[in-house]
Amino acid sequence: MSVWISQNWLAFYGAIVGTIALVINLSKFIHAVNKDKIKLRVIAEQHPNKLENEAELADPYSKEPGGGQQLFLPVYRINVTNVGNVDAHIDSAYVLTGNGDKRHVLITYPHDRCMYGGIDQVGTVTVHPKKSVKLNVYLNRGESKFVSRLAVIVDGTGRKWNARI
Repeated sequence: MSVWISQNWLAFYGAIVGTIALVINLSKFIHAVNKDKIKLRVIAEQHPNKLENEAELADPYSKEPGGGQQLFLPVYRINVTNVGNVDAHIDSAYVLTGNGDKRHVLITYPHDRCMYGGIDQVGTVTVHPKKSVKLNVYLNRGESKFVSRLAVIVDGTGRKWNARI
């Protein structure tokens, strides 16, 4: 073996240096792939005014300052934080009720801040890196109260992110 190394030292040196270069490039590739993944932190909670909002919607005589009645008020809040390095696009967000129904998040239309719709109607919600967005689930006037224990966010890749309430 030592005779071969002494006769072919340049080939041996090239094999060692090539192997080291291959390991370095492979580690850079793995790091770059992991860096470009979507990473979200999802926190779901009851809205701070949940009890007051439910009481106001149940009261048929409650009026807002303009004289009309509130048609819906928030009862759950989902806070989505993008902890990754690429933009995250949210395609769907909802809470699961005790009987298995989905109560979807409502967001405002970009051209009219007074109109609300689901994410599937309005369009995807973009969360930029190191930023967060708060999404609300609403209770409509005349609907019965519901209890939820799980919030689900579906990103643009189809991955589901769950959070306990």
